[in-house]
Amino acid sequence: MLPTTFSATILAVDDDPLVLDLLERMLIKQPYTVLRAENADSAWQIIQTRDDLDLVLLDVLMPGSLTGLDLCRKVRADQTRSYVPIILVTALGQTEQMAQGLDAGADDYIAKPFRAREMLARVHAALRIRAVQRQLFEAENRYRVLVETSRDLIFALDANGWLSYVSPICEALTGYSAELIQAEYPPFVRCLHPDDARRFTETLIARPTPPDGLDLEFRFVRSNKQVRWMALSWSPIRDRAQALVGLQGTLRDITHRREIEAATWQRSQELTALNLIATRVNQTLELDTTLNETLATLMEVLGIEFGTIHIVEEDQFVLHAVRGLSKEAARNWYQPFGGLDPAEWRTHAPIVARERSDQSLGEIGLEIKGLGVQAWMIVPLRAQGLINGLLLLASRAYEKFDPNEVTLISTVAEQISLAIVNARLFEETRRRLEQTTLLYDISLMLTSTLNLDKVLRVTMEATVSMVQGEAGSVMLLDEDTGELVFAAAAGPAGEKLLGVRLPAGTGIAGRALREGRSLLVDDTQIDQRFYPGVDRVTGLTTRRLLAAPLRSHGKIIGVMEVINKRSGSFTESDVRVLELLASTAAVAIDNARLYTRETQLSDQVRKRNRELNALHAISAALSQSLEIQTVTDVALTLMKSLLEFDEGAITLLPESNRPATISTTTSDWLTRNAVAQQFSEQAVAARTLQLLPDTRQIAEAEAWHAVRVGAFAAVPLWGHDRVEGVLHMAWRAPHEFAEEGVPLLAAIGQQIGVAIERAELYEVAQRRAREIEQSYAQLVQSEKLAATGRLAMSLAHEINNPLQAIQNCLHLVLEFPLPDDRRVNYLNMAREETERLSILVQSMLDFYRPSHDEQPTADVHAVIDRVLALTEEKIRHSQIEMTLDFPPGPLVVQTAPDQLGQVFLNLVVNAVEAMGKGGSLRIEAKPTGDMIETRFIDSGPGIPPAELPHIFEPFYTTKAEGTGLGLAISFTIIERQRGTLEVDSHLGQGTTFMVRLPKALERRRDEETE
Repeated sequence: MLPTTFSATILAVDDDPLVLDLLERMLIKQPYTVLRAENADSAWQIIQTRDDLDLVLLDVLMPGSLTGLDLCRKVRADQTRSYVPIILVTALGQTEQMAQGLDAGADDYIAKPFRAREMLARVHAALRIRAVQRQLFEAENRYRVLVETSRDLIFALDANGWLSYVSPICEALTGYSAELIQAEYPPFVRCLHPDDARRFTETLIARPTPPDGLDLEFRFVRSNKQVRWMALSWSPIRDRAQALVGLQGTLRDITHRREIEAATWQRSQELTALNLIATRVNQTLELDTTLNETLATLMEVLGIEFGTIHIVEEDQFVLHAVRGLSKEAARNWYQPFGGLDPAEWRTHAPIVARERSDQSLGEIGLEIKGLGVQAWMIVPLRAQGLINGLLLLASRAYEKFDPNEVTLISTVAEQISLAIVNARLFEETRRRLEQTTLLYDISLMLTSTLNLDKVLRVTMEATVSMVQGEAGSVMLLDEDTGELVFAAAAGPAGEKLLGVRLPAGTGIAGRALREGRSLLVDDTQIDQRFYPGVDRVTGLTTRRLLAAPLRSHGKIIGVMEVINKRSGSFTESDVRVLELLASTAAVAIDNARLYTRETQLSDQVRKRNRELNALHAISAALSQSLEIQTVTDVALTLMKSLLEFDEGAITLLPESNRPATISTTTSDWLTRNAVAQQFSEQAVAARTLQLLPDTRQIAEAEAWHAVRVGAFAAVPLWGHDRVEGVLHMAWRAPHEFAEEGVPLLAAIGQQIGVAIERAELYEVAQRRAREIEQSYAQLVQSEKLAATGRLAMSLAHEINNPLQAIQNCLHLVLEFPLPDDRRVNYLNMAREETERLSILVQSMLDFYRPSHDEQPTADVHAVIDRVLALTEEKIRHSQIEMTLDFPPGPLVVQTAPDQLGQVFLNLVVNAVEAMGKGGSLRIEAKPTGDMIETRFIDSGPGIPPAELPHIFEPFYTTKAEGTGLGLAISFTIIERQRGTLEVDSHLGQGTTFMVRLPKALERRRDEETE
């Protein structure tokens, strides 16, 4: 039977310090030990570190990553602390929330404000119930710890040496059941290796007291005959009189450790030898030096007397390194195994042979027997699947070349093969370097000139010289006909080929062009692709031919050919050289062609540049004004200066399409003259400029003569989609219009038309701007009301919290005898909470009240404080961690406080709603030059890239509820104050909004004065 009251440890969890004070005052009188936590995260840390908790009093709504319900679930999920009773204490007393708390594992539920007597009664009841449960849990836990199994075999011996206990892992470790093991004497006799049985038994029974820090290691034979290494640790068991009553010990499987130790020692020996050999192999690329040093090192490491290395050269083995043998004797070694024919060794495996010196003659002859050789090994040296040498090692010791040494020798053989390959690559690289140097010299010659004839001549002379040909040629592709044209030739009668055309696709050159690859033909006379027409022109007989396509910038521009090598046949090496020359020559030929083409076009380019400069000057002049009259006057003045006409006029076409004069040079006769007007109307109807270079050559010559006009032009002034007007130009004498100047004149007409259209649009835009300005103020006020509505629910809870605090303070003062200083402290808390309510209401009024100053200013820090006062409850219950970073002193910007508060409120609420439950919001502000920059950085999900360009557009929203005007109005407010509002967001990484506003004028002047 448990007592009515007893000592207990109680954890009180609430984010309100006043509630914690009240609970502590009530509980410590019982007496109970009270622990305090202001959020669920710190409470969970206390629960994890304290094993003496008897009860948890837990609030539901708290800041941080965990709510009260989350903490309740975590406690119930922890098997070692699931017995701790939990009573939920919260201001939210709805039935649904009570049900959620009980579902989460709470034992009881009490709503705020609570009565002290009711709280104590519920605490006493919960402690009595859980005390019994905890005693049962601790008993079960002690039993579970005792029966836990160990990976080691645990045993006990009685005073007579019999096994009294063997842990359950016995059968898994030994293969024998515990009953079978316990039935035998001496202990574990069935499992011991014969060589270790006596040592094990004597140590365990004859010497029951173990040496300090010493384990006995021995071999253990499982039931499947597998041998394992074990380590024995033991200690004596004594009674209260210190008499020995038995032994207790453990057997640990150390097989893996012993295997690692053995393998590590063996590997270290091999790596030492391999490292020494690899060092010597890599010291030089001279083949004979490398092979001799490698062979000497290997023989020294193995302690053997004889060795040779043969290398494959031109399909036969050649001796390159020998130690301890004569060259003649070295050749005789291979006769019993296939001799020195590389074909016999391509698939041959390494050979290890032994023959005692006292045996009759076997595989080796008397000469080798005379050296005392009893063991030898032959290893084919292979690289990339090809045989490139043989390694022979021989020893007078019969036991040489055991498996470990064979592995080492095979590894060294691979290094020797690699050394041979590297040495050959070195020789090949050196030969390539010589060719590359020559190619470089040729490239310098080709790039030193842009004369096409010289490029072709240098190319062919160098090509024929490098591949040792009798003659050669360069054929360039005629893209119109597909034919190959001989552009350069070297050798006898080469000049006869210049200009000769090879029919499209004909001959070996045609095929190289078509297939885009090099071709090598050893006998052209029997090749059906050969075209003999070239030989008939030169008088030569082509026997061998090498052709490579000329490719520049991915495009084939011709073919290069060389015929009849002076010594032997063309090789693949010649093909590579020709391809290198062809690639260099192709670029040089292409550059020479481009230079020639550039020279031909330079005059046209200069002329076009002059026209473009004139067009640019007209465009720049027209863009300086948005007044239609000014635009037309400037245009007409510039055109008269450029084209030197005698009289001109610009008319606009109204919606009735009747010309209206805007600008003229001297008089308005051009717009009133019937023949000129009819000519201009034709230009508008045809939608193209009309030119009349000589009025004397047309039927209306007399009418034009009457107004003394010798030439006339009408240029439609195009806007973006319609004709805006007409430019009329008249010359007293006939005037020639250059054909290439017509596009320029049309472009100028379009420039003037676009300028007129822009001026008209400017007038419309000015009118629309005034209309937008009137509706903007109404829109800002509407969005401010919408933002206030979104905060209504959070503000209601925010007001309830100070009321609860005031009630707690008054309860403590009225119900408990307190010292005067404590009573004053609680009354001051009540007064602070009352002031907090006043500040909250005042913040709402300040936010809603517009500024009436002509040049209002706002302190960024103060505005953010008011915004956070309005959103504090929403932030706290959304479990958002707030961080503020401000420099000392005010940050005053030139803007109205109410409008800046609307922007900041919108950004804070959007960030909190985007993060949902849990996250962090950081607000930074700092001066940057003449601007104040404020950043709102949240850890939310980020804005998708597809939505990011639209977030500042009016009525664009991704929320189920919302007008889509918040960010659009915020953007407009900041922009009107000559500031910027920008966003940087990445999915999964959060969003940052940056507000930059100019400093207040007075503040800026003060800084400049300082």
